[in-house]
Amino acid sequence: MKKLVILIVLLLSSSFAFAEKNTGSISGIINYCDKGGSAGMQVFIPGKPHVVITGTDGRFIFTNVAVGDYSLNFMLGGKILNFNKWAEVSADNNTSLDLINICDVENREANTNTGASTPTTTAAPAIFDKIDCSVIKKGTLFLINNGRGKCQDGKVLIKSCDAGFANCDKKTSNGCEININSDNENCGGCFNACSSLDTCNLGMC
Repeated sequence: MKKLVILIVLLLSSSFAFAEKNTGSISGIINYCDKGGSAGMQVFIPGKPHVVITGTDGRFIFTNVAVGDYSLNFMLGGKILNFNKWAEVSADNNTSLDLINICDVENREANTNTGASTPTTTAAPAIFDKIDCSVIKKGTLFLINNGRGKCQDGKVLIKSCDAGFANCDKKTSNGCEININSDNENCGGCFNACSSLDTCNLGMC
């Protein structure tokens, strides 16, 4: 019996050591609307027990993260900004995401126009014609109408549309303007029109 107990302890110790060797960490620094860190922003890995609430320096680190690929989400004031930064975690290594430039443009405009340091949530998500990428850092992400955009080489690009929406007119001024779940002219996808006898419901005619 004593030998059996010792064997079980050794097996458990080996398993724990193996698990420890198969974890790493993720770190980064948030630059929110070109103003540095935002105290109280939550950084988390969806579906995983990894959550950090940042301070004014914007720094965060997740430790003991299992080896794999992860997408990070950012939430401020109860609103998920959905700015995802893919991170590949390898054993015994720290994956540094360095400086992450993100911005909810409605807050950026409020801060710029009024000098306020606290965000406002009264405005609707910004649309592209309010964005001047010539003065915003390359790679900065921001909310748009039904999606997310980013600045790239001084130009505004649509990064992604929310589920159920699409940018069918290819214009940047109105974001992802079409609800493909209910639009008869763009049902389930751009330019997929239903017949005059059908209506679009849940993306199907």
